[in-house]
Amino acid sequence: MSLPVPFHNAAADSSLSARQLMQAQAADTSAELEVYRHFLWSRVLAEKERIDSETAAEALEAALHAELKLLRGGLAEAGQSAAGIERVARKLELLASVDDRRFLRRFGG
Repeated sequence: MSLPVPFHNAAADSSLSARQLMQAQAADTSAELEVYRHFLWSRVLAEKERIDSETAAEALEAALHAELKLLRGGLAEAGQSAAGIERVARKLELLASVDDRRFLRRFGG
């Protein structure tokens, strides 16, 4: 809808008809509603981003904790055995690979 003047100036302009004033008021209300909807949608998007970031951080922390637990336990069990240390390294790489794939499936990348 094309209006002759913005609504906030329309009331001061006595040359406008009642119909033009009503159109200006309706357009002003519509614009305010559109701006408010945009504000709400922007808040929704921001909150989704915040939640996704926190969830991603928690997932990475959990994966790191599990990998370090395997490393510490595996090295303690392997002792000085080179073959045992090699097995721990391979299992740790496998776990890290699984964790990485799971993370990428969930969060993209």
